[in-house]
Amino acid sequence: EKLCEVCTKPFTSYISQKRRFCSGSCRGVYAASCTPNHDTSIELVIESILVELKVDFSKQHKLPGSLPDFYIPNVQLAIYADGDYWHSLPQNKARDAFVNRKLPELGYTVLRFPERLINSNPSDVSKSIGSVIDYLHTVQRVGL
Repeated sequence: EKLCEVCTKPFTSYISQKRRFCSGSCRGVYAASCTPNHDTSIELVIESILVELKVDFSKQHKLPGSLPDFYIPNVQLAIYADGDYWHSLPQNKARDAFVNRKLPELGYTVLRFPERLINSNPSDVSKSIGSVIDYLHTVQRVGL
């Protein structure tokens, strides 16, 4: 029995196998995190919003089965900047739906912003992110 290098979930692997991950999803998250990444234009917009909001965040942070564009650790918030083309493909829609179900089950909040909204109205994106962060801070203080 081994521990997955991404989600730390235990899994069984035979001695002859050199598996390091519990699933193809975790293997994909690891591969994506090791690939040199150039920020997209919409990621740059969201990054500037987070800097403006003075939020402590990390980019391309490994979470179980996913690699969000931005992660805010103190409120467990995963933010995705969804490009219109890539996130319209059937396999990516299915993966996004899985992530939208899985991460909240694990205690994370998920925000997704489509490319057209980020480009056409970044102030709405900023207000949404700020509101969700304020709400999550309030929930933490109250202890709900």
